[in-house]
Amino acid sequence: MLRYLLPAVALCTAVSTAHARDFGLERFADIVSQTYPGYSVFAPFIEAPSNDPLHFQSGYLGSVWRATREKGRTQGGTYSHGDMGFYCNPNQAVMPTPRNTLRVQDWRYKTEITLTGEFTVSGARPEDTIFKLSAIDAKYIKDVTVDIKSAVKYAAPFDVLMNWSNEALARCPSFSRVLTSAIAGDVTVKIYFVAGVSATLQFDIASKVKANLGFNVTPVQVGTPDKPAMVLTEGNQIFAVTAMPAPLR
Repeated sequence: MLRYLLPAVALCTAVSTAHARDFGLERFADIVSQTYPGYSVFAPFIEAPSNDPLHFQSGYLGSVWRATREKGRTQGGTYSHGDMGFYCNPNQAVMPTPRNTLRVQDWRYKTEITLTGEFTVSGARPEDTIFKLSAIDAKYIKDVTVDIKSAVKYAAPFDVLMNWSNEALARCPSFSRVLTSAIAGDVTVKIYFVAGVSATLQFDIASKVKANLGFNVTPVQVGTPDKPAMVLTEGNQIFAVTAMPAPLR
C-alpha cells in the first residue's frame, strides 16, 4: 500500500516561490553540516516514528521519497518536502535502535532584513523568505535561536537499507531518493522580536513559524516588553537526514 504525505505547503500554488531562497534555513543547514558532516536539514521537521502500528508515519529509514534539495549558505543543504507529493515506506517499516549523538546548542540566526522589509543579503529577491516567513512578517523578528537536546542518530547497515528501499521502490518506481539516516532531538526555537511588537502579532508570527517547522505546540511568551520573545518546544523531531539516489547500489 502506498504510504503518502500531502503537506499543507504542497497545496500552495504560488509558483513564484518555487525557486525562492530561505535565508534562515540556509544558515541552519550550515550549522547542521558542521555538527553532523554529510547531513542535510529536513524541513518541515517530522516526529520520529513511534507507536505506529500501521507503519504509515513518515521518517522510516529505507523509505523512498520525492524531495528537492537546496544548498546551504556555505555548506550543507535542505531537503524540503513541502515540494514533495508522496513517500513510500518499506513494508516492515522498522526504525533501528537510536544512538546518542552531538547536540546543537543555542545556535543563533540574526535576521538579515531591515525594518522596512528589505533583505540585506546580496542577490535577494522579494519572494525570498526567512524560515518560510515573508519579509512582511520577518521584519518584526530580531533573531532566532535553536537549541536541540537529547539528539539521537538512526542508522542501519547498507545491505539492510538496500533491501528495504528496493521493496518500497518496487511499489513506487518514480521516487528518486532513499532516506538512509536520520537525526532527531528535542527542538526548542526562541523567536526574539524587535521592541514594541504587540503580543497579538508575536503570537501570529510564532504560529506561522510553528506551522512552517511542522510543530504542534502552542507558542509561549517568555520575553519582556522591551525584549519580547516567544518559545516553541517539540520533542523527538527529525531535523536532519542523509538521502541517496534510488536505487541504492
